[in-house]
Amino acid sequence: LRELGKSAGLLTSPETVPVPARQTLTDLDDDGQALLHQVVDFYHRNLLQSPEALAWLEKRGLTHPELVSHFRLGFAGAHGVAGALPSTASKEGKALRARLTDLGVLRENTRQDHFRGCLVVPVVGGSESASVAHRG
Repeated sequence: LRELGKSAGLLTSPETVPVPARQTLTDLDDDGQALLHQVVDFYHRNLLQSPEALAWLEKRGLTHPELVSHFRLGFAGAHGVAGALPSTASKEGKALRARLTDLGVLRENTRQDHFRGCLVVPVVGGSESASVAHRG
């Protein structure tokens, strides 16, 4: 991350980043890319609101807000995306959990967030397709 930040000219002095409002996840498309982008946004907002995750980055010298925002670094937190999903009792909640399982965000056997407690680094391809890498 440090090398990517340096090459992009993003590592200078730290600043405060405004925290966007929380929103719920919904499945908007057929191939899952819009849903993955929503998950990435959720993780990014979690990072900005997590003193634990921000301290982890600071300890490693990765605190510049442009580094965090440019690479959309995120933190899944203790519960991951579970708090942003509709109830498991609803048809929409069940369908969304199944979709996130198919996309690899939720574990198949437990339906818990695969990235719980991890720093998340989105990997965006040339066509803006998204996947995620994590560090636990």
